[in-house]
Amino acid sequence: MHCPRCQQNVALNVNRCPNCQQALKPLLFSQQIPLSSPQRQSLINKILLPSAGLLFVAIVLASLSLAVRPVPIWTWLGVAVMVAFTSLYLSRLVGDLRSGYVQVQLDQLTLLGEYSNRSGKHYYAEFSAIGTQQLQKAQYDLAIEGNFYSITYSPNSKIIWELAPLSRSRELA
Repeated sequence: MHCPRCQQNVALNVNRCPNCQQALKPLLFSQQIPLSSPQRQSLINKILLPSAGLLFVAIVLASLSLAVRPVPIWTWLGVAVMVAFTSLYLSRLVGDLRSGYVQVQLDQLTLLGEYSNRSGKHYYAEFSAIGTQQLQKAQYDLAIEGNFYSITYSPNSKIIWELAPLSRSRELA
């Protein structure tokens, strides 16, 4: 980060610029805050859709096993793999919902990235302390590699709820 007075590069944990002695606003590196109502509702919605999908697959498989005997082994294997991955995803979301808290962390953005698959375009960011997290399109568009941010995120599911730049961040060149 940079000192607002002399623009010298200053470490995040320093509260006074070593060059001009300007007092810098002290920063809390990490804290927990309760889930907001929209965050809680978003987590519930993200849990309900895959759960409904698993229920649908179970009903279809039960109907198929009654209509066609025996159900091929590859069908059972495919369902088992799908249930395993979906259960892992759901356990992370449920863990964040059960904790009732989100984490607020000050961290430096080191890498921005995106990838596409059948379900659309996905965005991610890698931070120096908290690692790789999921971003929304609006957050991706505003993020600048190298800047410091106050990040509100769910630690288990790695969802970023809010990405706010710190006033000591560097600007676009």
